[in-house]
Amino acid sequence: MKSQVKRVPNARGEGERLRQEILGAATRILEESGREDALSLRGVAREVGISAPSVYRHFKNKADLVTTVLDDTYHALAVAMSEAGESAAAAGAGPWERVRATVTAYRRFAIDKPRRYRLMFSLEYEPDRPPTTDHPIG
Repeated sequence: MKSQVKRVPNARGEGERLRQEILGAATRILEESGREDALSLRGVAREVGISAPSVYRHFKNKADLVTTVLDDTYHALAVAMSEAGESAAAAGAGPWERVRATVTAYRRFAIDKPRRYRLMFSLEYEPDRPPTTDHPIG
């Protein structure tokens, strides 16, 4: 992990940029460790270069942050699979070819983003946090 970073504050109205930086830092920490208990809000704040209380402006707590990281990752996979199927359909592909394109997109995601893929399916959960609800199959 990075040491304390000197961060230039966002201009007024750019809070979404900070939220994305927090998500990025949390994602990196979770990808590297594979364990939810390795993530702390203080550690995320330190990596982003902000105070720990600043994280609470964007996420209720650690469980909310982890769930958001996982939801964003599942959503990215679902979008890639959907776009592949739609693209095949637009090219006149039959049902089996559309399924093949969708499965290929799934495999490509796993190959291109192995840490992110492992994070989605291998994260050791803390017992008090329910698993994410935004699953690409659901």
